[in-house]
Amino acid sequence: MAENFVKIKDSEIKEALKDGDILAFFDLFVSHYADVFKDGYTAEAMAKLNASQHTIWAYHLLLEELDEEGFVGLIQNGFGGYFFKNPVAKMLKTFGAVKTSKLLYKAHDIYAANKEDLERDKSDDDFIASFEEYEEFDPIEEEIIEISEQEKKLLAYYIDEHIEEFAEILKKKKKISDMIKR
Repeated sequence: MAENFVKIKDSEIKEALKDGDILAFFDLFVSHYADVFKDGYTAEAMAKLNASQHTIWAYHLLLEELDEEGFVGLIQNGFGGYFFKNPVAKMLKTFGAVKTSKLLYKAHDIYAANKEDLERDKSDDDFIASFEEYEEFDPIEEEIIEISEQEKKLLAYYIDEHIEEFAEILKKKKKISDMIKR
């Protein structure tokens, strides 16, 4: 397996889980992936994450984009290809987020049928009009957001079971003085 760019201290994991909150565990990984993109979505930054990490980041990004501007905004912001030309839906299904995966496939059908119009540069007025024109995205967006907490938990459990795919976990080294019997 290639070297993992994302490194998380075991103490960070313990801190995230101190109250038994599996969502905090999920968010810990997302925060480390966010650090990768702090200077933008460059080819260099994209290459730092593996397919499993990209899937978790994509799920996080999906929720952010849907909460703000929906699929229309997600596509206008340049993420259409990231979601619909990559195996995001397939990977989410593999990781246990089956409902979100099915919904992404439905959104993909709308995207594929209208890709040219959805991706073209638009004036502010045309962008706003797109929300009405593509309101078939609305029930998909609402359902993804409605199930997001449960799906996030399923993804977090998958991360836990396959943690080496998502980060290198750095263990605290013992001090020599802690290892010497006195």
